[in-house]
Amino acid sequence: MNAHLKQLIQENAQLKENTLDLSGQGLSSLPLEVCHLTHLEWLFLDDNYLTSLPTELTHLKRLRKLDLSGNHFISLPNVIFDLASLQELSVDDNQLALLSPDIAQLKQLRQLNLSNNQLIEIPEAVAQLQRLRLLDLSHNQLTHIPSSLMHLTRLRELSLSGNRLKHLPTELNQLKRLKILYLGDNLLTYIPETVFELTRLRELELCHNMLTVLPSTIQQLQNLDILDLRDNQLRLLPVDDLLQLPDLEMLMLSGNPLEVDAGVLESDNEPEVLLSYFQINPATNPTFH
Repeated sequence: MNAHLKQLIQENAQLKENTLDLSGQGLSSLPLEVCHLTHLEWLFLDDNYLTSLPTELTHLKRLRKLDLSGNHFISLPNVIFDLASLQELSVDDNQLALLSPDIAQLKQLRQLNLSNNQLIEIPEAVAQLQRLRLLDLSHNQLTHIPSSLMHLTRLRELSLSGNRLKHLPTELNQLKRLKILYLGDNLLTYIPETVFELTRLRELELCHNMLTVLPSTIQQLQNLDILDLRDNQLRLLPVDDLLQLPDLEMLMLSGNPLEVDAGVLESDNEPEVLLSYFQINPATNPTFH
């Protein structure tokens, strides 16, 4: 352990600060001295070279936030599942291929970030994390989302972008508190109608898919601020229905085969201006039903 690292740990021990930041310290193992800091509530270990954690980490009974992003984990160390007070866990930018069902032991978890890994499936046990507000599974290799995850009814934000999804669970409408839904960079050819029952949505990302139709039921999302439809296969738009969205501040349409100058779609026009263009020039958006 180098002098700087030793000083950081000693100072924390003396001052009993609830946060210890050891990010970017070049760690290949966690110094055991950290496990003696039983007052810790937040521990940042991101951007190191960690592949395991000592079992003594269970001494940190008060730990509420653990950041392990940007390390070399291929699986979650079992000791994590014994951190009963944990509310936020970030393990993004690692090499996780599997997620243990023991994740269900973290009953207090509010935020779980597993983005940018190599996960091919999500265990049903995740559905037992009933306190989750944020779940980030983006940029993995998922081809299927268990319908049981739709039981996470306290979710406010769900990110599934950057996977290999062709279908979504029809039970999505159970996530009635959802405000942010990221579905970009998948293989979706349609969106289940139940998505448009999520009336609290403020952000809906559908970019970089293969969508050919945007249903008129989009008008049900009366709280929508941001709608990202870039790089799909949309030829028509339900203009009148989109105009019924009173809070829409950003509408992104570039990269679709709409009969309109690319400059119009890529401009910073407000949604009302952009949609008015289609109204004024009906030949660009013929007979949408």
